[in-house]
Amino acid sequence: MSEKRLLVKVIKTECSNEDLSRFIKLYQGFEDAFGIYQIDLGGEGGKVQGKAKTVPTGATAENFADHLSGKTGIGIIPLLKNEKCWFGAIDIDIRGNVKLKEDHFVLEARIRELGLPVVLCRSKSNGAHLYLFGTEAISSRLVQKRLGDFATILGYGGCEVFPKQVMRIKETDFGNWINLPYFGGERVAIHNGVELTLPQFLDVAEEMLIKSKDLRSFVIPMSEEFADGPPCLQQLCTLGMTEGNRNNIMMNVGVYLKKKYEDDWQEKLHEFNNQHIQPPLPQSEVIGIGQSLARKPYNYTCKQPPIVEHCNQPLCKKRDFGIASGEEGENVKIPITSITRFIAGDSYRWGVNTSEAMLEFSTEELLSLESHRKKFTELLGKVMPDIKYPSFLKQMQELVSNCETVYDPEEASETGQMISAVESWFLTKTSAANPEEMIKGKWWRCPDTSRIYFLGDDLEKYLRDDRRMRNIQPHKLWRLVKKTFDADQDRLLVKGKRRRVWMIPKFEPEDDVPLEQREVVKKVERM
Repeated sequence: MSEKRLLVKVIKTECSNEDLSRFIKLYQGFEDAFGIYQIDLGGEGGKVQGKAKTVPTGATAENFADHLSGKTGIGIIPLLKNEKCWFGAIDIDIRGNVKLKEDHFVLEARIRELGLPVVLCRSKSNGAHLYLFGTEAISSRLVQKRLGDFATILGYGGCEVFPKQVMRIKETDFGNWINLPYFGGERVAIHNGVELTLPQFLDVAEEMLIKSKDLRSFVIPMSEEFADGPPCLQQLCTLGMTEGNRNNIMMNVGVYLKKKYEDDWQEKLHEFNNQHIQPPLPQSEVIGIGQSLARKPYNYTCKQPPIVEHCNQPLCKKRDFGIASGEEGENVKIPITSITRFIAGDSYRWGVNTSEAMLEFSTEELLSLESHRKKFTELLGKVMPDIKYPSFLKQMQELVSNCETVYDPEEASETGQMISAVESWFLTKTSAANPEEMIKGKWWRCPDTSRIYFLGDDLEKYLRDDRRMRNIQPHKLWRLVKKTFDADQDRLLVKGKRRRVWMIPKFEPEDDVPLEQREVVKKVERM
């Protein structure tokens, strides 16, 4: 769908046609593809398992109706062709490094308290999707940036944000899709402590619609404490520093105070504990933290909770008493947000999601640090941070173990593309009138047996002119030709010389239209 609203036909569904139309307006997405998800069974840890598949056409009103009726669940890619979005989402899963750590109703109450313009819905795995909807298509960069800010203030910094990409490097890139709510009446929204029906959700979502300029200028009221220090501490102070990780919070507060106040930082550490930590740490523990900090210099513990959940490293580095260059520790984080595994038949490819775009990797490239460095530089115009290979491999292991699997059409596999290319040669090449014409690169059908004969070099040359088949390996090609088309090698008299040729017993389209006429028939049918 484009920025024009989709016209909805009258469709028989459990929801009214008006509600269906309103639902579609909220979830306008990529014009040329969408996702479907067939649930199979429950996975470990409550994670719902199933088969995800990308469909290379835009979602129709019927697809949306099937979703709402519980027939086939769909997912929408927020990123439009013009690099804008009608909607975005924060995806808080129930597993991984950043996972849902509280009840949905508690999280929704915090969202309302902060006044964030998002609607909370349960996800298919009972995680949380926080949806933002625009009155207009909004810049994908702006949507991604502000949703990242909202996730951080809520304590879910580093979780997945949709759109995952803000641009497409290739026209064939689709992007990542997110499963929609209200599948068969499930995955409902929660607002003001109440689970909503579909019409109620639509009312709330439409009330929350936001303009681009208002999203850009949206400000979350923040504490004045730590305005010149780490944003994580400023956010924690805004939310309230209660029981749980109080020692680690106070250690980081001490690092900040020691940076800012050379003489009386220990006194201020005790004052902070009494004023902001609820309940305050025992005085003996605060004294112990002060003594540790006095003995040697410490850095902020950016990788430990609850600091990591509110981390905004780029902003922190800009603040006077924020993190210093190199202070983030030895384990540099690679700039990859998630990985998607695409399976098509016997072929695998990997979509490496960055905050800018999805990069495509083979399995061999995925495990190569140099391949990542090269693609980041060539395709994104950025240099990857310096990282040791063991650390890179460890982070890749975590990303791959939590990757999403999407099934591409069979035609997208290496085998499928080879079959398509071979068929194309027979369907588009003019056939030979007699065996002698085979030396002109044509195939010949014997009128008595209907067998098809051709020279192997001619087929290989044709395929190598196809960009997709440029690096085809001969043994793979001929193994496929033998298996798929029942082909075999033979000898045929051509201009008085017996030549080695390939023979296919029979190659007929389903409707028995002669090969040389099939393309003409196709053109007529399309008219």
